[in-house]
Amino acid sequence: MAVSINYRLNGFGFMALPDLGTVDPRGVSGNYGFLDQQLGLRWVQDNIAAFGGDASRVTVWGQSSGGTSVLALLASPASNGLFSRALSLSGSPNITADLDFAYRQNAGFVQQAGCAGVANVTACLLQLSAAAVRAHAHVVTRALCCSLLGEEFTVCMVPAVCSFARRRLGRKRRASPGRLAHKPNW
Repeated sequence: MAVSINYRLNGFGFMALPDLGTVDPRGVSGNYGFLDQQLGLRWVQDNIAAFGGDASRVTVWGQSSGGTSVLALLASPASNGLFSRALSLSGSPNITADLDFAYRQNAGFVQQAGCAGVANVTACLLQLSAAAVRAHAHVVTRALCCSLLGEEFTVCMVPAVCSFARRRLGRKRRASPGRLAHKPNW
């Protein structure tokens, strides 16, 4: 049996800004895509038996950026008990942005969206339409990826390790098997 989980991407899934952290119960912002994945896995835990599945035998898997998601789920203490096995195909164990980098990167989004310098940046950002978020995120991330990678990519907003797994990984950007928050049963 396979269950597919949808999750937010780009500006919707990985926007990290100090102003958004003031309205986030975690006190930080970003990595909403990973939170969506964890919510989906909680749903699986609560409902899989009704479909003939076994909640103690859930395997997460992903390829490319999905593989990186698997590694991030392994690093997050909030993933404990949500799955027992993991498979990452071509996922990068190197989450390339810390929270400060993500804040600097996404400051360009605030500027592009016309929210820089306003009295309430959070309110300005939250009133943006989905189309505006997509358009402004595309312009900012395209420029960032060109400067970082020397190539033009259409999507490049990246997870920030500090807003998802900071307590476990600290300032390290690479997770080693001995530092995983979730010990899968493989």
